[in-house]
Amino acid sequence: MKQKFMVRFPKRCSFFLLLLFVISANGKSYIGQNEITDKRTLLAIFAHPDDEMSAAPLLAKYASEGVSIYIAIVTDGRLGVTSHAGISAGDNLANIRIEEMNCSASELGVNPPIMMGFYDQFKFEEGMEAMMNEIDRAKKEVQKLIEDIKPDVVLTWGPSGGTGHLDHRIVNTIVSEVFGSKQWDGKPNQLYTTEITIQDNVEMAMVDVSYLNFRIPIEKIHFETAKKAWMCHKSQFTLNEILWLKAQFWDSQNGVAFFKPFYQEGPIENSLFKD
Repeated sequence: MKQKFMVRFPKRCSFFLLLLFVISANGKSYIGQNEITDKRTLLAIFAHPDDEMSAAPLLAKYASEGVSIYIAIVTDGRLGVTSHAGISAGDNLANIRIEEMNCSASELGVNPPIMMGFYDQFKFEEGMEAMMNEIDRAKKEVQKLIEDIKPDVVLTWGPSGGTGHLDHRIVNTIVSEVFGSKQWDGKPNQLYTTEITIQDNVEMAMVDVSYLNFRIPIEKIHFETAKKAWMCHKSQFTLNEILWLKAQFWDSQNGVAFFKPFYQEGPIENSLFKD
């Protein structure tokens, strides 16, 4: 399988335009200014505050290269209760996690995070109908988000959600469905999913490396930047947990971040089988 070593951004003509955009999410409006130039743009969409850690070294790398990076967090993390923090589920925890996400984005050198404000588990506790309504609403907001920002590439969880978490899997489904629902005229030109390669003695939802032909080299300085961002999420991790997870999922990758594209260009085939 042919290997590629860069996430591809399309060439863009040079022109300057200040575009005022409004991103509405969960009854809220987020207003900012996006300078449309030949600067490349990446939109990462994840389920919870702290999920950006799955791609943080890559985000730090591209931010240092001048890529304009937006991180959209679909849920507010209100159910992310941990024993070490001792914070009850609810609005207070959600507000703390917003602060932590702002800290992480600042450390990574990316744009302020877009907090979409959906409840963890998409109101699953209210029944299947309520959950499906929330997912449908999230799908519409994600589509509007992509249309407003017009990123060159979109990044999200893989189908397994990395840890297997249901919210992670749902966000992958939402983003994949939205991306695959139309032709985007080059903005975005690709959806990538962040993946973890299979490792011995680690039971998580991982992917065999043979399926991952986008392998992005990451320098040590970008791993260190990502670690500083991870340290922002104090309600979720102790220092020892961060160091253990870093060793398992960053250090073990030998300075490479792995991604899988939504599609790959090639000839139209008329059989599911290879001769």
